[in-house]
Amino acid sequence: MNVAVCDENSEEAEFLIDMLKKYFFERELPVNIFGFNGGEDLLCEIKGGLSFDLIFLSVEHNSSVGIEFAYLLRAVNYRRELILVSSSVDFAVDGYEVGAAGYLPKPCEVLIFRKVMERLSGKVRINTYPIKHRKSIIRVPLSEIIYVESDNSKCTIHTSNGDNYTIYKHLNVIENELSDKRFLRCHRSFIVNMNCVAAVDDDFVMKSGERILIRKKSRKEIKDIFWNFVSQENN
Repeated sequence: MNVAVCDENSEEAEFLIDMLKKYFFERELPVNIFGFNGGEDLLCEIKGGLSFDLIFLSVEHNSSVGIEFAYLLRAVNYRRELILVSSSVDFAVDGYEVGAAGYLPKPCEVLIFRKVMERLSGKVRINTYPIKHRKSIIRVPLSEIIYVESDNSKCTIHTSNGDNYTIYKHLNVIENELSDKRFLRCHRSFIVNMNCVAAVDDDFVMKSGERILIRKKSRKEIKDIFWNFVSQENN
């Protein structure tokens, strides 16, 4: 899990980072924690391809990293968990508008911090797929995975934000790891996210416009699974 702490106040940032280190150490969970004293550096890392599962963003009235930066993060397609940290309650409504998953008052209280983390860390583990990327592990939200494509001993995970991840696993292994009902093995070379399907004929037509092959000998069975899934989701 990759976690970013963005706070111009180095003392408060270190305090939060220490709490994060202790929290993950106690639970024996792998984590990479990155500290940023300004939004520009954080934004540069995100645009450069570094992915964060959680971002703790300090927002203050007298800070160069204001609530506008939270909106900017969403504008550059950061769709994962965002936690606002502030000494003021003035940003609570904005937190709702930017889809913040939590709001920590300053100075950070350990009990409130732990409650937020228990809720978020469980959510991140359950609703994401871990991938080794460069020297860290990132967690791709299941909702962002459009389909998985196999090419012999490696597979490519195609996502809705345009990032593609190549991993050296067989599709059978990934199929077992993606044990979520939205994912369907529709062909020997493809797993599809049924929530991302726009139409179906001989193939699946994705909302992205791509066509995903359906195994011919099982076409009726696969289509039935798809339509049953759609019916359950609509209900």
